[in-house]
Amino acid sequence: MTAQPAFPPFPWQRAQWHWLQRARASGRIGHAWLLAGPAGLGKSAFAAALAHSLLCERPAATGEPCLRCRSCHLFAVGTHPDLERIGPDEPGKPIRVDAIREYCERSSLTAQMGMYKVAILEPADAMNSAAANSLLKTLEEPSPSTLLLLVTAALHRLPPTVRSRCQRVDFPLPDAGRGVEMAAWADPGHRRCAGIAAGRRGAPGRAGRSGRDSARGALESPI
Repeated sequence: MTAQPAFPPFPWQRAQWHWLQRARASGRIGHAWLLAGPAGLGKSAFAAALAHSLLCERPAATGEPCLRCRSCHLFAVGTHPDLERIGPDEPGKPIRVDAIREYCERSSLTAQMGMYKVAILEPADAMNSAAANSLLKTLEEPSPSTLLLLVTAALHRLPPTVRSRCQRVDFPLPDAGRGVEMAAWADPGHRRCAGIAAGRRGAPGRAGRSGRDSARGALESPI
C-alpha cells in the first residue's frame, strides 16, 4: 500500500508551513517566496508540498490537500496544467534565459483549473545575470493568482534585485539538541547521530540514507 504524503514533508518544517498557511488564510500569500537555507533540509520537497496545497480544490484549514479532487489527481500524476518547474537542462548547468522568458510569458495566462498558477524555480541561484534580469519585470508586476517559489541553498548567489522582490522563508540548520531529533528521524538506526549529538551542526539530509520512504530519500537533494 502506498504511503500517504505528509504535509509538511518533514517535522522540522512545521513552523514554516504554518506561517505560510496563516499568510494564505489572511490573503497575504504574495507572489514570490524565496525558500532559503543550507542543502539537505528538504526545501525542494517543501516547495512541492506547498504547490500541492495551493492547487488543491478543497484543502484543509491547516493546508493539507484533500488528495481526492481532480486537481490533486493531476498533481499526483505530474500533469497539473497550472504547475510549472523551471531549472537547468542538466545538473550543474545555468538556467537558460530563454526558459525564464518563456515562463514570464506564460505567467500572464489565466489558471486553467481556476486556482493558483504555481511555478517552482530551483535551484534559483543557477540563474545567470541575464536570466535574473529577465525575471525582474514579472517579480515587479506579477499576474493575479500566480506564485513563484524560488528554492536555493546559495542565497548569496542571487542578485539583490531578485532577493528584495521576494518574501523570504528561512530554513536554518538545527542546533545541537534539535539536530539529534532530526538526524534520528532521517536515520532511525541512530548510526550517524553521534557527531551531531556532540555539538556539530548539520543538516539531517547529510546524516545518511535510511530508505524508510520517499520523503526521507528527498533529503538527499542538493536543495
